[in-house]
Amino acid sequence: MMEWLPIETAPRDGSVLLLWRGLHVVAGWFEKTDHYDWYFLDDTRLNDDETIEPNAYLRDCPPTHWMPLPSPPMIALPVVDCMKDER
Repeated sequence: MMEWLPIETAPRDGSVLLLWRGLHVVAGWFEKTDHYDWYFLDDTRLNDDETIEPNAYLRDCPPTHWMPLPSPPMIALPVVDCMKDER
């Protein structure tokens, strides 16, 4: 069973992880920049002027805990390629 670990122990190699932020669990990764240390897969905000602000909520609620992503499910054949129509 996986348990939540302190954010200070999280890998800093760009691996996607599960991150605990207050009341939310999100997927994200560490990437040190001038603005933020953590980036999240779905953390954008549509501003009133209809501009998109990536990582909008990082300032208010950075992650405090992490855990690795679980292994993918075992897949029984046939496998369906859900992305084939988008290529």
